[in-house]
Amino acid sequence: MNNTGNNDRLLDKALDLNVAYMFYAYNAAYMKTRFSKPLPRWARIGLGWYFMTAVIAPDGKVSLGRPAPRIAVAYNAFYDAVDLSSKWAYIPYADLIAGKPLTDRENDAEVLESWVMVSHLMSDKARSEKFFAYLKLVMDGTESMEAYNKTIGIDPESYRAILKQYMTKGVPTQVYEFKGLPDSATTISPLPYKEPVPLLDAGTRACPPDKHARTLLSRLQKVAPKYPDGVLAQQALARATIKAGNPEDAKTWLTAQVSREPEDFDSQLLLGQMYLAMAERGPADSRADSYVAARRALVKAYKLNPGSPPALYYYARSNADQPGYPNDNILKAAELAEDYSNGTYTVYLSDLLIRRGDYDRALKLIDEGLASLPSDKPKRKAAIQVIRDAVAARKPAAELTVMLSTFEREFEHKEE
Repeated sequence: MNNTGNNDRLLDKALDLNVAYMFYAYNAAYMKTRFSKPLPRWARIGLGWYFMTAVIAPDGKVSLGRPAPRIAVAYNAFYDAVDLSSKWAYIPYADLIAGKPLTDRENDAEVLESWVMVSHLMSDKARSEKFFAYLKLVMDGTESMEAYNKTIGIDPESYRAILKQYMTKGVPTQVYEFKGLPDSATTISPLPYKEPVPLLDAGTRACPPDKHARTLLSRLQKVAPKYPDGVLAQQALARATIKAGNPEDAKTWLTAQVSREPEDFDSQLLLGQMYLAMAERGPADSRADSYVAARRALVKAYKLNPGSPPALYYYARSNADQPGYPNDNILKAAELAEDYSNGTYTVYLSDLLIRRGDYDRALKLIDEGLASLPSDKPKRKAAIQVIRDAVAARKPAAELTVMLSTFEREFEHKEE
């Protein structure tokens, strides 16, 4: 990917966007596992966009801080905006720090402003120490705005002047030097498949509708046997079998695979999903044992990858037979899955909140996570409105659970 765009003088021409977005993904995964709870949204966004622009020079020097192209392009629209009170052009920085909900959670103003705050804080040692102290307080349970005032203490509205200063005088960057860095080596090998196994695998991960899932299963039942030692092919077949066939048919290969390779997260997760499917769809007399086996397998999957949204989500679901479901631990797992996946599990988390009687929070989640999203499907939009009205009217939890389950089955196809 080429690093081109408006405001060329703001960009670092040595920045390789392929590497930058790899860093962005790595930063996201690191923040999930490094901190005990989700970071405030502004800090998470700002840190992601700040650290993704690291440029590693051949001499071992690492520079970071220059804006990514999306940030640089946003400068013009923001800086030249006439109506700074407009929703797109300006969000009060205090609102971002406090975590107040936004009508449009993905607009460029939020990304730009979050980046400006983090950039300013990270460009000075004393400020960065205060920033880390702020994060520690938040991790300890202090509200974001209170923690900010106790540690950072900068007037939130002063970031507007800092943004203009960046635009007119340039962006500060940091340079670090690491001596003795080893040379990296990359090996590229062709996949051992003649058929499009990676595409079939991707199809099974996209939570396809029932009809398409059955089509994928039928095709994989013909393709996978040609590659008995191909882990990707066998995993794809197992996933399709769990979703569209008899889940227990996947048991032999999955149990053998996790025995051979105990660190194989994908197979361990699939094993947990298989037992969960058996518990939810299998005979009643074996349901309890299947739930126990599902929880055991999914705990192992979680330990292999604590930042995995599906591992958290399926673990939460595997406790559906337990007294007091959902307890605080299960709700926390669902909240983390929702946060780590950027809103993939909104329907499930809403259901858990309603089961606990927290209708206000469920309504807020539906408004922010479902109703505010653009949709070109009138039926989906109408269904969301019906659910929203039912939650606002405090309909019985059992009735709302059925409504949410029906909506998820018909309209929500999550990618795993």
